[in-house]
Amino acid sequence: MSGLISAPMGITGAMMNVPILRYFGYPINLAIGSSAAIGFIIALFGSIGFFTSGLMLKADIPLSIGFINIPAFIIFVPITTFMARIGAKTVQDLDRVKTQRLFGVFLYVIGTLFLYRFLVT
Repeated sequence: MSGLISAPMGITGAMMNVPILRYFGYPINLAIGSSAAIGFIIALFGSIGFFTSGLMLKADIPLSIGFINIPAFIIFVPITTFMARIGAKTVQDLDRVKTQRLFGVFLYVIGTLFLYRFLVT
């Protein structure tokens, strides 16, 4: 459900999953880790959807299979796999209260940007 809500807004599922998991009582570290795992599943099914719909529509996009761009896939998969480990280790090393406050500030900043863009354009 969070993928359905977050994708049209162009935001990550973590922005939806972490607050939801915190609401249900998960510690911040567990909420962030669980959100990353959920994000992988969302990305997997989203990729399958883009691949399938591109093939069904016979999309003729250079260097792509369906709507999946092969060079982008080759570049981003190793980088995100590597950085996910660093991010998970970093969040485990941080103080839980600081992590929760930093994430809250991040959400306020993103929310403010969304409101500003909505009202200005």
